[in-house]
Amino acid sequence: MMMNKLAGIGWLLAVVLSFSMPAFASELSALEIDTLVQETMERANIPGLAVVILKDGSSTIKGYGRANEHNERVSANTAFELSSNSKAFTALAILLLESQSKVSLDDPITKYIPWLKLRYEGKEVIPFVSDFLSHTSGINENSIGLIPMAEGEGALARTIEAVMQMPLKYKPGTTFEYATVNYDVLGLLIEIVSGRKYAEFMESEVFEPLELTQTYVKEGQERKAELATGYKYRFLSPAPYEAPPYDGNAPAGYIVSTAKDLERWLKIQLQPEVSPFPNLIAKSQTAFRHVPPDLDGTSYAYGWSVEQRGQGILSHQGANPNYSSHIIFSPEEALGVSVIGNLNTPLTQYLAVELFNQLRGHEADNQQTTYFKKVDQIASVATAFLIFNALVLVGLLIHLVFLRESDAYLAKRSNAWVSIGVSVLGFLLTGYAVYKLPNLIFNGHPWPFIQVWAPSSVLPALFSFLAFVGLFFLYYTVYNLRPKKRHFFIILLFLSFFSGFGNAFIIFVINQALIDDQPIESGVLFFFVCAILLYLSTQKSLRYGLINAANNFLYEKRILLIEKILQITYQNFETIEKGKLESVLNNDTETLSGVINTAITSFTAFITLIWCFIYLAIINVYGFMLSFAIIFVVTLLYHIVSARAEAVWNEARNIQNLFFRLISDVVHGFKELKINQKKSRDFKAGFVKVCKEYTSLRIKGEIGFSNIFIIGEILFVIVIGFVTFAFPSIFRDIGNVEIRNYVLVFLYMTGPVNEILNAVPFVSMAKISWQRINEIIGLDVSKLEQPSANSDYHQEVKLELDQIRYSYESENRFSIGPISASFSSGEIIFITGGNGSGKTTLAKIISGLYSPDSGDLKLGGQAIPPDILRDHFSIVFADYHLFDRLYGVDLHDKVEEIDTLIQQFRLDNKITIKNGVFSTTNLSTGQRKRLALIASYLEDRPIYLFDEWAADQDVEFRKYFYETLLSDLKSLGKCVIVVSHDQQYFSVADRIINLEMGQLAT
Repeated sequence: MMMNKLAGIGWLLAVVLSFSMPAFASELSALEIDTLVQETMERANIPGLAVVILKDGSSTIKGYGRANEHNERVSANTAFELSSNSKAFTALAILLLESQSKVSLDDPITKYIPWLKLRYEGKEVIPFVSDFLSHTSGINENSIGLIPMAEGEGALARTIEAVMQMPLKYKPGTTFEYATVNYDVLGLLIEIVSGRKYAEFMESEVFEPLELTQTYVKEGQERKAELATGYKYRFLSPAPYEAPPYDGNAPAGYIVSTAKDLERWLKIQLQPEVSPFPNLIAKSQTAFRHVPPDLDGTSYAYGWSVEQRGQGILSHQGANPNYSSHIIFSPEEALGVSVIGNLNTPLTQYLAVELFNQLRGHEADNQQTTYFKKVDQIASVATAFLIFNALVLVGLLIHLVFLRESDAYLAKRSNAWVSIGVSVLGFLLTGYAVYKLPNLIFNGHPWPFIQVWAPSSVLPALFSFLAFVGLFFLYYTVYNLRPKKRHFFIILLFLSFFSGFGNAFIIFVINQALIDDQPIESGVLFFFVCAILLYLSTQKSLRYGLINAANNFLYEKRILLIEKILQITYQNFETIEKGKLESVLNNDTETLSGVINTAITSFTAFITLIWCFIYLAIINVYGFMLSFAIIFVVTLLYHIVSARAEAVWNEARNIQNLFFRLISDVVHGFKELKINQKKSRDFKAGFVKVCKEYTSLRIKGEIGFSNIFIIGEILFVIVIGFVTFAFPSIFRDIGNVEIRNYVLVFLYMTGPVNEILNAVPFVSMAKISWQRINEIIGLDVSKLEQPSANSDYHQEVKLELDQIRYSYESENRFSIGPISASFSSGEIIFITGGNGSGKTTLAKIISGLYSPDSGDLKLGGQAIPPDILRDHFSIVFADYHLFDRLYGVDLHDKVEEIDTLIQQFRLDNKITIKNGVFSTTNLSTGQRKRLALIASYLEDRPIYLFDEWAADQDVEFRKYFYETLLSDLKSLGKCVIVVSHDQQYFSVADRIINLEMGQLAT
């Protein structure tokens, strides 16, 4: 049965393949014929072919390949189903009955088949007999899908009754629409008029008179001797396939013949006078002209397509589920070619036409297609891919189900029912879409028809898809019932897969709608809506998931940053570039946060492009390879330009650290800038210089990325132009439909491409920020402190310094030591000395902020790690920082003590402390320092260290500090260390340690 429109049903059924053709010549050698045939057979994996060539009265018959699974060779006597080339024999039988005055072509069909009731637009209409011969009866081409599997008595009637269920597509006699069932109606007419079975009439009245001794009508599963085994694609190679019986379709497609008989049949067509009824043969070659020609410019004759141009070329192609054929001839040129094969492939037609044209000295103008092979390849790869992913899902599902957690599943029933409901609804919608899939990619034919005609790998692919989708929804349901979201990024990966597919599927559906006569009625609109719903739902879930995942990831990074910063040794912390930490914690983390939405859009665009590229490869694999090569070059150029722009951006990012440092200078040095105009002007000049340099670099970087965008966009347009103008010349067999599809897909791809191009600057900035963050996170372990296992401290302490030395890594390498000293609970020790004598340095060593270069720090006679040593101290340094709350203070039962201290330090009229938070820190320098001392006092540590605390206090509080507070701490058994210049209060100290140039003074 002829399937003349299947080549246009979409990307699952059409791909144009090109290859070099032999030199054209009016005469072909046997070697050239053999080469062309064998190359064609290899293209489509055709098991066996038989070729007949008639030229100027001479004939060539040759068999190629295997006739069956037993590897028997094809010969001139090997029989094949002629499929739609059976129609010419049926038409000849009608003409024979007309010549006997038993039938009139102008009679209504109901004269012979009274019960044949056909309807057009709800009204009963009656076509003429000629309408069935010329395919102008109005019967829809898709009626082939309604032909039932039938054999035996009454098969023809049952077939026509089944097809009558479909209303006519056109008013009879007005429009050509090839429908194979037309000739089944004629077969029934032959039976009714002749009073004999169709097969019997054809045998005695047509085949025998024409001396076609090896030609017969196939009935049921009957296989006469020499009938070749039919094949159908199954998982990347043809496999023997026994199609169901279609006796009711015999007049249109189930006459069997051999190359030897087809040589006789061709000779009759070229020379009608050699037949017993030459006038009928001549009439059968006369085209019906009462309707416009078909889209390819041909008109239909009696079982033949007649070209409107040239010298009157007649042809007919044929395809059954497991056979194909093509006959083409020109009576005026005395040339004819017939090719029959045991595989359904359009390359049978290609080969016949190619041989015919080369023998004429003309270039072939037909397209070589292997869509069934391509469908099989796609279905086979898809099956393997889906089964693999289904197994992955099964493994993940088992892992989720058997995870041992105390709170294994969510307690809320509402959440469970929502997840289950979404999954069930999604699976049912998917199942319904698969059920309706024939409307989109199989020209609306029903599933029984597809099961017979399509490659055997199609249904396993669809079942694998349904299994995969079902497992995904089951996994999604179980995943949502888990309190701990395991395999989160696997869910996002699958969502990205579906989202990108949905986005690309939209353009495929649009392409189908453009080639479909009735996209709404045929159900294409349904798939358009499904594609949009798929894209929207997966995008929403994907964005929701990625936003949550990305922000939680950034949260973890920020926490990790703080942890790493707090682990940095103090002396290494002091070496960090000023402004760098602020920039990393603020700008870099915010940059990463801001790029999330861009990343989501770009990632979806990337997945969409992958699907679009797959679609392009299906349309034309060689065209895709050439396009991909061009795009690869474009991407390479894009990367080179992008790398330069990124380097500029990285330089600008370095200046940003300086910019943050200047901001810090404004905040902390505002008084100094305000009080000194010259200093303020100089600072402003420096600030302007940095800002100008930073702005200049940003402009340069952004212009670089802008150039990248323009270059990428233009180069992509060039690719589209190349496809439009160069492909027709490079690929001679590519058609306008494929070119249009390519251009339409490329135009659709400009959206995702632009999204990716727009994302490049943001991704580059995020990349730089990521590197800066990782510089902190990935600090050398030697610069970090690992917390000790035990940080408990004792109230009674004795801290000993044994020959401690420490040197700064600077040009003058100031050092202190060796110093030996001890500090015990219940005593007050003053550290004195001039400015630069090393007092603060010694205080940092004593408190564990600095690790000595040599010597030992001992607590209770044992060496102690710095972090545990620090836990014994409460400190107020001269350059202290006042936090806005009491960190590290156990506030339980300390409310009264806090109120008492605030009153003692006369801060009760300035601040309040609620839940450990200060109502304000906007205080004078002295007040702030008193508040810092209160916070230190409340920490209740064994050792207190005060570095020049009294320097900013008035006389009253200075006296209170030295004479009252220090004595109170001593009476509490605290070890009190005071760095001081106040000689008038040196008498308060139990001991004094005096430093001069880093050494103990005697």
